[in-house]
Amino acid sequence: MTRVAIVTDSTTSIPQPLIADLKIHWLPYYIHRGDEELLDLVTIKPEEFYIWMETAEDLPKTACPGTGDYISKYTQLAEEGFKEIVSIHMTSKGSGAYQAARSAQEMIKDKLPHLIIEVIDTLNVSMCHGWMVIEAARTALEGKSLSEVVQRVQQMVPVTRMLQTADTLKYLYMGGRIGRAQHLVGSVLNLKPLISMEDGIIV
Repeated sequence: MTRVAIVTDSTTSIPQPLIADLKIHWLPYYIHRGDEELLDLVTIKPEEFYIWMETAEDLPKTACPGTGDYISKYTQLAEEGFKEIVSIHMTSKGSGAYQAARSAQEMIKDKLPHLIIEVIDTLNVSMCHGWMVIEAARTALEGKSLSEVVQRVQQMVPVTRMLQTADTLKYLYMGGRIGRAQHLVGSVLNLKPLISMEDGIIV
């Protein structure tokens, strides 16, 4: 058993077999499809989500795991014998997951005073967030200390860069990131914008 438990959520884009191999503990995001509440990667899989989005008229609403979810996960890990946890999250400027985890960290102190929890804001999203989780898990599996795992992730935060493009402007328009004119002109000219992160904000 590793000394340090690694906790994250379903937004990392890490393949499930690798999550299992690296013993990463994770919580699902909530996806709201109309009145239906789904759990990312649990009650709805990526393939089903993509098919649904092709005909969706509105973007789905999502919600990060709440403070109570993190308290339950941290408590479960403590009951399994872990005394140290590193909880790694997507940018706090795009999600409430980091703050929810921080709140859980504070609220659980009196109940489990011997459990040490470090919560990290990666200032990134998707696979860039995922790479930091992978490196943390590999470092933990090597038997490294809590401080060494945290240091490894903190070294990656300022040097990890996201640069991607969108195959269609449809979802940027639906999400309000571009206007109707930009959507129309961009679609006619088949423009594909570059998307990156600056100080934890998607630009």
